[in-house]
Amino acid sequence: MIAALLLLLHFNIAEKPSLKVPAGFQVEQFSDNIQANDIYHMTLDPRGRVVVTSRGYVKRLEDTHGTGHCDKVTLLMETKTGGMGMLFADGYFYFTGDGWVTRYKYDGEKIDLTSAKKLLPTKFTEHGGHNLRKAADGSIYLIGGNDNEFPDLSSQFIHPLSPITKMEGGGILKLDPKTDRWFIVAHGFRNPYDFDFTSEGEIITWDSDTERDYLLPWYIPTRLFQVQQNQHHGWRLPGYQNALARRNYYPDVVPIMLDMGRSSPTGVYRYRGKQFSGSGYENGFFVADWTFGKIYFVKLSGSPKGYTAEAKLFAESVGEAGFAPTAIVEEPDGSILVSSGGRGTRGVIYRIRYTDKSAKPAEWNSPVSSKEFESRRMRLEAINQWKKLATPELRKLLSVNDPDPVVWSQQAFAALMEERTVLFPLIRDRLKLLPQAMDQLRAIMLLGKDWNILGPCPEGEVFRGFELTTPIQSPRDLLTLTRPILKNADPLLRLEAARVLAMLEEDDPSTLAALCSFLSLQSDPVDDVHYLICIARMKAPINASQTETIAHVMMALDKKFSGKQLGIKQNFSARLGELIAQLVLRQPQIAESLLKQKEFFEPAQIGYAIKFPADSRQKAAREFAKLVAANQLGSKPVELIDLFADLSENELRPLLPTLWKEFALRDGLVKLLTKFPREADRPYFLTGLDSTNSSTVHSAVVALSQLKAEPKETELISLFKAIRDLGDTKKAENDLKKSLDLWEKWTGQKAMNSQEAEKWLLAKYPTANLGTDEDDPNFWREIYPKVNWDSGDPLRGAKLFETRGCATCHQGTSRMGPDLAGVMKRFSKKDLFTAILQPSKDVAPQYRVQEIETEDGRRITGILIFESAEGLIVQSDATTTIRIAGNNIASRKTSKKSLMPAGLLKDLKPDEIADLFAWLKK
Repeated sequence: MIAALLLLLHFNIAEKPSLKVPAGFQVEQFSDNIQANDIYHMTLDPRGRVVVTSRGYVKRLEDTHGTGHCDKVTLLMETKTGGMGMLFADGYFYFTGDGWVTRYKYDGEKIDLTSAKKLLPTKFTEHGGHNLRKAADGSIYLIGGNDNEFPDLSSQFIHPLSPITKMEGGGILKLDPKTDRWFIVAHGFRNPYDFDFTSEGEIITWDSDTERDYLLPWYIPTRLFQVQQNQHHGWRLPGYQNALARRNYYPDVVPIMLDMGRSSPTGVYRYRGKQFSGSGYENGFFVADWTFGKIYFVKLSGSPKGYTAEAKLFAESVGEAGFAPTAIVEEPDGSILVSSGGRGTRGVIYRIRYTDKSAKPAEWNSPVSSKEFESRRMRLEAINQWKKLATPELRKLLSVNDPDPVVWSQQAFAALMEERTVLFPLIRDRLKLLPQAMDQLRAIMLLGKDWNILGPCPEGEVFRGFELTTPIQSPRDLLTLTRPILKNADPLLRLEAARVLAMLEEDDPSTLAALCSFLSLQSDPVDDVHYLICIARMKAPINASQTETIAHVMMALDKKFSGKQLGIKQNFSARLGELIAQLVLRQPQIAESLLKQKEFFEPAQIGYAIKFPADSRQKAAREFAKLVAANQLGSKPVELIDLFADLSENELRPLLPTLWKEFALRDGLVKLLTKFPREADRPYFLTGLDSTNSSTVHSAVVALSQLKAEPKETELISLFKAIRDLGDTKKAENDLKKSLDLWEKWTGQKAMNSQEAEKWLLAKYPTANLGTDEDDPNFWREIYPKVNWDSGDPLRGAKLFETRGCATCHQGTSRMGPDLAGVMKRFSKKDLFTAILQPSKDVAPQYRVQEIETEDGRRITGILIFESAEGLIVQSDATTTIRIAGNNIASRKTSKKSLMPAGLLKDLKPDEIADLFAWLKK
C-alpha cells in the first residue's frame, strides 16, 4: 500500500486571479501548480475536501488553517495515466484511469488499494472513459467519448439486459449494483467529458464538435443535450478526426437542446446551493470550455418532457496566467471551485463566491416553448417500442390498408433503424405514406443503409456523406419522389433533397440546373459547398453556362468566408481539393474558366490549381511563378511546392532564394531538388538531414550521395544524427542502408549502425556536440529575463510567425497542428514557450506521429487523418496525404516525437520573441 504523503505547502496568495466574473462575485486562488499541476479532473470527498488527479497522482488538497487557501497536500494514490473521472460514493472511490474504471474501498482518509475491483475496461485517451456521477436513486453512471473502447453485449462487463447492445460513438452507462455489470443507456455522442442530473433526474451533457471540419457542410457545433435514454444522439464514428454525424433535424436522432458553437466541453455541474441566490446564476448548470478558457451558466425552462436552454458567459480568462477549466465542484457553503489543467497546462484551482447581494442580477429571456422538442422525444420513444416487435408482426402492421400515417411512420422507422432489410421493399413501395418530406428523404437514405461512413470512398472523403453504404438498384421511383422536394421553400429540405439526389446519382439535366440556380455571389458559402458536392456526384452533363457559375462561386468562397473563424480550416482545403478534382474531371473547362479570372492568382487558390488537369496545372504553376519572382504573391502556402513540381529546372531555380526563406517550404524544396541535384544545392540537402520528416531525410541522403564527398565536421554530425534517428528497426532498414552508404562514401569508414558511426566521429572530433536538436534550455534561461514582454509589435510577430513556418501548421489550410485561437487563455506565457522550446515534451493525442511500415516495404510517418476498416489516411507533411490500405499495413505504432521541429526559437533576439508573444496574445 502506498503511504499517504503529507506535505505542508504554501504559495503566493497575492497572485492575481486570472478570471473575470460578473459583478457581485469574487475570485480567489485555492491552490497552485506546485501543489497540483496540470489537473485533469477534480471532485470532493465525503467530507467536502478537494481531490484532484493528473498524470502520476491522485491528491487531496486541504485548507487546515481556515485561510481559504490549500496548505496541506496528501498523496492518496499513484496512477500512471491520471484520471478522467472520479467519484466518492457509499464508502467507495471510483476512478476512471489506467485503462479501467476501478472501484476501491475508502475509509474517509485512505484509499484501500488492495480492494481494487476492475469494473470496466476503457481506453485512457482524451476521447476515452470520463466522469462518473451518482444519481438521486443511488445509481452510478459513467460517460465516455467515442474512443472509449467500452465492450459490447458479448462481454462479461455488460449486463445481458442492456437496452443498447453495442455502443456507437460515445455513450452513457449505468452500473447494476447487484451484478457489477453495466447497462448501456444512451449513445451517439462524440466526446462529452461530464454530465449532471436535473432536479427531476434528467441527464444533461455537453458534447464536442470536430473543429477540423469547421465551415464544411457536415460540421456540427458543440451542443447541449437533454439525454434521451435508450436512444442515439447522432454521432457514429470513433476518433477525433472523424465527423459525419447524423443531422440534428433527422427524425431518427435525439434533437439538441442548445447550440453552443465552437468550444471544447469539459466540466458540467448543476448548482444546488443557496449562496448564489438572487444573482441570476442559481438553479442551473455551470459548464466549462477548455479551449477558450470560459465558463457558461445554462438556465433550463420547460419540463422533463423537453427542456429548452439559454446560456450566458459566467467567467472567462483574462491576463497571461492561462486558464483551461477541466472540472467544477460545489463546496458545502455554496461556493464553486474550478480546476484548470490538461495537456501540460498550469494547474490551479479557483474559488468563486457571491459576496455582493446588491449587485444587479443577470437577466434571462422568457421561456421558449419546447413542444417540438417534446414531440420529437415522444416519437423516438414510440419508435423504440415498435422495435421490440418481431419482424413478422411488424410486416403485418406495415401492410395494413389505409394506416394512420403517424403510427405507420413510427413502424417504418423502427424497421429501417434496425436494418430489417427484408421489410425494405415494403417500405419503399409505400414511402408516400410518410407524412413529412424530411421523413421521406431520411427513409431513402436508410434504405441504402445510410451514409457511407466506413466503406471505400475512392473519389475522396468529401463525398462520404453524399454516398449510400449500399447503392439502391433502379432508383427511378425514388428520384421521382425526391425531385419535387428540391423546390420546397424550406432550406433544410432543399439541402437534404440535393443530398439524396446526389446519393442516387441523378442524371436529369433539369435537376442540375436547379442546383446551379441555388449558387450565387450572395448565397451561404457552406451551402455552396454542399451543393457543389452534390453537383460533382450527379451524372447530368455540365454545360458552358453552369461551368461559369461553378467557377465564379468557387472563386467567391474565400471572400465569403472572410470575417468568420477561419483558423481551424484544417480539413477545409483538403476536402475542397477533392471536390475540385472531381468537378474538373466531370468538366475540364471549369479549370480553364478559373484560370481566366484575375482573382484566381491568390495564395488561397493554389489548393485548387494542384487538382487541375496537367495542362491547366502547368499554366497555373507558371503564372504563380511569375508572381513569386516579382515578389507579388504575399504569403506562400505549402501547396505551392506541389504546384511547382510541374516547373522545369530552369523555371524553378531562379525562385529558390525567395522560396527557401519560408521555413515551411523547405521540406518540399529538398524533395523537388532531388530530381536535379547540384553542388550549389548542398546547403539545402544538409538542412534536409535535420528534418523531422523521414521522406525528406531520405531525399536529402539520395541527393547528397550524388555530390562529391568533401564533408565538413558539421556535415558529418548532421548525417550522424539522421542515422541515429532512423534507429535499427526493420522498417528503417532501407533508409538506414542508404545513409550508412553515404557515411562510408564521406568518411571511407564502413559503419553497421549509429553506434559505430558515433565511435569513429568522436575519435576524429572529440569535442563534437552530438546532443539532441531540442533548443538549448540554457539559452532559454539566459534570454528569458532579457525579453521585455510588453514591448512586442504584433505585426512584426505575425510576419515572424509566418516566416518561421508556424502559420503552415497552425493556420490556414494545413492540418498538421492545433489551432491557436484562445491559446493565451489556456496557457501561461511560460507553458506556451516551453511547448515551443520542447515540442515533443507533451504532444496531444491527435497530433502524435504514426510510424507505419507497409507490406510493400515503405516507411511512412505522419499524423492520422482518417481511419476505418479499409485503411488509413495519413498526413506525412503539410503538402502530402497518403492513403494506406488496411491489408498493406505490416506494423504501426505511435511515436512520442512531435512533427513540430525544434529550433524554431533558435537565433531569435529578445525583441523578436516579444514580437512573437504579442502576436500570439492578440
